[in-house]
Amino acid sequence: MSTNNEAIPLSIIKEKIRNKYVVVRILRLWVQKDKLGKEGLEMIVIDEWGNKIQASVSTVNKNKFHELLKEGQITVIKNFQVVKNNPNFQHAKINHEWKISFTFRTIVYESTERPNITENGFDFIHFRNIHSHDQELVLDILGEVKTENITIDCVEMKHGKAKKCDITLADADGTQVICVLWESYNIYLK
Repeated sequence: MSTNNEAIPLSIIKEKIRNKYVVVRILRLWVQKDKLGKEGLEMIVIDEWGNKIQASVSTVNKNKFHELLKEGQITVIKNFQVVKNNPNFQHAKINHEWKISFTFRTIVYESTERPNITENGFDFIHFRNIHSHDQELVLDILGEVKTENITIDCVEMKHGKAKKCDITLADADGTQVICVLWESYNIYLK
């Protein structure tokens, strides 16, 4: 197990973690309003082992950390609190029961070392494994478009018409899937 002088992997973060720190890349950073309209910060971070976790900065602490946090930056986070994660993030790509919560005592600075942390955070899967995943899960896939003549169709929906098109993608193994691209850029597999 790591000592107090080593960054810990995000995979071992639990409620009782104390006096530890993490070195992460900030994959995504956005402003989130609470029920009263006050703005806090939300992040998705990834460590050098490919583990991801959500991190939150409350409205009270936003001004302290806003200028210190930048998307893409490799950051050291110390003296954080660990709290239960929102179920919406547990079932998405984050899939972590806990999240990092910044407090007034949290220390954040850009890392002077450059650990090998991916810049994109994708978890690509082979097409042959798509149907073994939960239908609600968001998946990262990478493939070549095989459809030669793409046509856009107008479809009658409950709330009016929507545009869609069907395309065929093939992965590196040659496995093909048919995808439906909707006007809102959601992709559904057939």
